[in-house]
Amino acid sequence: MAAFNVVKDEVAGEEEYEWLKSNPKIMKAGKMICRLVKDIVGHEVEQKRGDSASGVERFMKQYDVSEKKAIEEIQKMVANGWKDINEDCMRPTNAPMRLLQQIVNLVRVTEVTYGHNDDAYTIPQSLKDYVTLLYVEKVPMCE
Repeated sequence: MAAFNVVKDEVAGEEEYEWLKSNPKIMKAGKMICRLVKDIVGHEVEQKRGDSASGVERFMKQYDVSEKKAIEEIQKMVANGWKDINEDCMRPTNAPMRLLQQIVNLVRVTEVTYGHNDDAYTIPQSLKDYVTLLYVEKVPMCE
């Protein structure tokens, strides 16, 4: 996530880099949301493939709860992560708003890609409408 922001020409200053390197709350929350949303959607497929345990399986084992309860609790963690992101965007910070917005947008893309129990990364058909709206349909302009 940090690399995404640093390589952008307009956000390559020393101050911004140091801010990102400090792993601020908005970055922690963004990384957590990206990971957990993907884990909720893909944990069953990953287990069938023999991948390492996802956040859902680890939560189930650590707290001795059902899959449903684990997913509910992880969804609460995601909601709290969004609260942290919103809080950091509302408070004055050393980081420019354009940098905060890039972080928010990256997390939004993850929500679109993996939200609503869709794994659009491996089943891209579910993204077809979004891509069409973004690149094909005309955006109405206000007069």
